[in-house]
Amino acid sequence: MGPAPFNPRHGNVSISRPRLASAVLVAFVVTAFPAASVVAHGGAGPSLEVVPNRVEPGDEVTVLGEELAPLAAIHVDLLTAAGEQRVVETEVDEEGHFVESLTVPVELTPRVYELRGTDGAGIEVSAFLTVLASVEPSAETPPVPMEVIGLALAGVLAAALILAIFPRVVARRRGQAR
Repeated sequence: MGPAPFNPRHGNVSISRPRLASAVLVAFVVTAFPAASVVAHGGAGPSLEVVPNRVEPGDEVTVLGEELAPLAAIHVDLLTAAGEQRVVETEVDEEGHFVESLTVPVELTPRVYELRGTDGAGIEVSAFLTVLASVEPSAETPPVPMEVIGLALAGVLAAALILAIFPRVVARRRGQAR
């Protein structure tokens, strides 16, 4: 007979090996990495977010500020090669948040830009915005009308049906000819 299964007991509690390993891992992570605890946005400190953060020139984005000085005026600048360009001026609500929409300037070239916000209390936050190359429809190839696509699809389906049925019909006829 093999060794007895591992099952330490403490009073009325019994711990299996997998659960003990999980408990030890959790205890290690909590004690070794106390600063790595995950916090849902409350308590993460002041922040700025841009949604979506990958856009084309002329697209609209939403800029969100979190945990800033309540009721403070804030301005957000877009940092470009030509300098800072003011894109948002607003006031933070009583809970330290703001939400504003802005249109990405059409003259921006594709690259990553920094948005930097500063509130009246001197709190500075930043976020990054990736501006992609504009995808404009090509004038060289006109769009294909849906009727043409539908007819092509119908032809492919008809050919597939014929190829699926034809061998059976030939086999039946050969069987009847004998």
